Amino acid sequence: MVTLARDHFRFGVPIPSVTSPPATGSPLFNKLVDRQLDSLNLNAASAGSNFAAPLFKFARWMKLPRTGAGGVAELTAREFTIVRASLAKGQLRILGLFTDAAAKSGALTDNHQVLARCLTQRSDDEFAIHIYDPNFHDCDGITLEVKLVGREAFVTEVTPDCPTDSATRTPVPGFFVMPYRPVRP
Repeated sequence: MVTLARDHFRFGVPIPSVTSPPATGSPLFNKLVDRQLDSLNLNAASAGSNFAAPLFKFARWMKLPRTGAGGVAELTAREFTIVRASLAKGQLRILGLFTDAAAKSGALTDNHQVLARCLTQRSDDEFAIHIYDPNFHDCDGITLEVKLVGREAFVTEVTPDCPTDSATRTPVPGFFVMPYRPVRP
């Protein structure tokens, strides 16, 4: 879903105005499935060394310690530098979120993808990445709060309870930049 949303942003094409899931086999359904497969490098174009690379990365991260040298928090801090530089140039980035649900279940399908839109620096070591999260498509105020501590990054997704001002705070063990190949929708 996020890859197709990224395509719409990239090419300035309005998002379809459907309010319910598309029917199986419909053109929109097929496009969503195709772009989801593209985002995970599960397509003919990524055959070879990059085939399923994002899935392997999720699987690898799910086995790592959360903190410490070589842990998810340290790897996330490295990924954050890429995201920060990209957003400073006005480039949107698709992020793969390694979630607590995936850590608990061990299921790759419990991980998630979001679209990073811009960045706000709140202090020397605290940032808010403003994201589009397809799970909350009508809510524009969702952020990933990133706190840098030494060589590690600690992340929390903050989802406002639209339209009220209360918010849900969900810890996110880490994130990484997902591949993106633009396709006109």
